[in-house]
Amino acid sequence: MRAGVERPWKELRMMVAHVLGCSYEDVVLGDQAILESKVNTLEALVLRRAAHEPLTKIIGEANFWDHTFYTTCDTLDPRPESELFIETVLNLYTDKAAPLSFLDLGTGTGCLLLTCLSEYPNAKGVGVDNSPAALAVAAKNAQRLGLEARARFVLSNWNDAVEEGFDVVLCNPPYVKEGEQLAQEVLFDPAGALFAGEDGLAAYREVFPKLRKSVMQ
Repeated sequence: MRAGVERPWKELRMMVAHVLGCSYEDVVLGDQAILESKVNTLEALVLRRAAHEPLTKIIGEANFWDHTFYTTCDTLDPRPESELFIETVLNLYTDKAAPLSFLDLGTGTGCLLLTCLSEYPNAKGVGVDNSPAALAVAAKNAQRLGLEARARFVLSNWNDAVEEGFDVVLCNPPYVKEGEQLAQEVLFDPAGALFAGEDGLAAYREVFPKLRKSVMQ
């Protein structure tokens, strides 16, 4: 398609499902009709996508691991490659009944922390972010997944406001160099979750010296 969207028909069906409040399968298999009152709404979403706004931002949801997470312009979209964090934890801690404690620095949507908690039913954790708006999204995701009793969210610059130690520390800090050219879709994520100084390592230099106090001794 001229807008350069790879799977235009699939994404269009997803937007139709979003507008109609039904499932993707209902759109594919059923005869859902776009009501007259919804046509303008759908057209507006299509124009946003044609301008390279990610579908996840348009419909406000992104898939990660086995779950669907709310996402907004205040949060970094969950990335498929970040599932490596979950795979690594599962390989290191094979006892899923273990009462592990997790700290997620720069939690964003909360996808890393909440996915780990869903895999370890006796675990608990804290998600930290310096954005109140991002924390609100993470809390909403915890409620969506029924994990609000085991997840706590804290407004903090990394772990500055967190004193206890944890079994596992998760952290996916920004690592893009300032001024680096990125795909248009990526720029809809918050700049603070993407860029980290002239060499892309500023966040690493800040957070690494602070990690010792957060590791269970």
